[in-house]
Amino acid sequence: MSSGIWMLFLSCLTGYAYLRLTARAKEAEQEQTPEGAPRPWAMPSSLPRTTTSPQAALSLDTAPVGTILEVLDAGPEMRRLSLQVTRRHLVKTGFQRRVYLESDSGEGVHFVTPHPVMTGRILVSLDVIPLDALPVGKSQLQALSPDAELSYDWKGTRYLFNGKTQRTFCSDGNELEAELLTCWQFEGGDTWLEITRESNGSYEGRLYAVILPTQLSLLESNLQ
Repeated sequence: MSSGIWMLFLSCLTGYAYLRLTARAKEAEQEQTPEGAPRPWAMPSSLPRTTTSPQAALSLDTAPVGTILEVLDAGPEMRRLSLQVTRRHLVKTGFQRRVYLESDSGEGVHFVTPHPVMTGRILVSLDVIPLDALPVGKSQLQALSPDAELSYDWKGTRYLFNGKTQRTFCSDGNELEAELLTCWQFEGGDTWLEITRESNGSYEGRLYAVILPTQLSLLESNLQ
């Protein structure tokens, strides 16, 4: 019996000593921690929430005037162009709306726009072609139905008639002063030819390179 009492006494004494040591340790930490600062063992009741909003990458739809466009290996001659956007136009074909970026290379004007037919492709204008330099004339164009079958060879490339469309051209995006255009489209592999009849009755041919998005880099201008 005396042995059991003795063991109980030792157990109580050990527990008391542990509690005293723990209390002294907390008192020491409180003396070393500045008043009002959170205790090292406690999590703050609320933490400030931080959010990151990385700048969205430029795209043709969002590129402002001044954006630098670097074009690699465009067209049969694998041309490289460094362009700066000078104006942002809008082209509407039915329910389709696409940006038409007028850009300057320092040697001439080029246009960059999403391909109107081929998803995931981009058109970069290379040259203006007078109608009399093409193997198709006004009368033949006017006689073409939208689904007609026509092909011809020009400068070593075979061009297939891709359709006739009515477009609304909004200069600088101004839809209140739009111009109605008639366009004949011809597909030639990695090139695209459009012949346009403007509202004043004049005709213009424009040759485009068909490129992938990986062939185009959009860079912010460092000009303020």
